[in-house]
Amino acid sequence: MANFFPQSSSGSYIVGLIIMLLTIGCGNGDAPSCSLGSPEPIFQPDMTGIESHQFSGDDQNSTEQVQFTNGTTLLVHQSGCDQLTQLFQFTIPADTTSLRSQTVQSFRMVGGQNPDLAVFGLFANAMEEVLPTPVVRNQPYELQPGMNVTLDEVTGGSERILRVRFTN
Repeated sequence: MANFFPQSSSGSYIVGLIIMLLTIGCGNGDAPSCSLGSPEPIFQPDMTGIESHQFSGDDQNSTEQVQFTNGTTLLVHQSGCDQLTQLFQFTIPADTTSLRSQTVQSFRMVGGQNPDLAVFGLFANAMEEVLPTPVVRNQPYELQPGMNVTLDEVTGGSERILRVRFTN
């Protein structure tokens, strides 16, 4: 278990993110050819802070869209069979906050919506600790061995789209 709790140079621990991320939204083996099983929803329509929720998926891919009561929209794409990729795409009002800071804030917001989503706050903490300032867009950063995160954004008009990709 020590491999999932690496110690950073500052002495604090990055929590077992790889297990948590890779099990969020994974089924229990409904697809016999996939070691991770079929994708399942991360969110539920009756969770606090969720205004609307849609989920669609098959054996190896899923799309989930969540509209939060604060106006943020989150689109989650999950794909893969033996290696999982999860793309979290936040649509928020345009602002001048750095990509790194806004990503951390967005994950903290999701983590604060419901106790079942607290893992998002742990991801925010890990990204805050590991990501440099400023981040280089589309550059993979290792959150811990075997788990990378890549950030990107699209800005225009009154909206900003943050794209956060986790891969193992």
